[in-house]
Amino acid sequence: APRIGRLPLDQITRHVCERFVADLAATAASHRMLRGTVTTLRAILAKGCEWHPHLLPVNPAARLTLPPHDDSEDGEARRILTEQQLRHL
Repeated sequence: APRIGRLPLDQITRHVCERFVADLAATAASHRMLRGTVTTLRAILAKGCEWHPHLLPVNPAARLTLPPHDDSEDGEARRILTEQQLRHL
């Protein structure tokens, strides 16, 4: 369920954005998905600042720090089965 989308602009704070990133990082299928989602969030909130500066004077998602990721994830398929399960098939 969308957590940020239901909040009024003036209730979207840096803390809310940081918490969203932390929660997403724990469940995201990949770092690429996390990065893309945060990029989209930044762009949406930048428009909110532009269109409603009285409600959102600064972009709370600007310069959010993403958690580090394992470089081996890039371009490599996620292993679903263990070696033993694969041999069993």
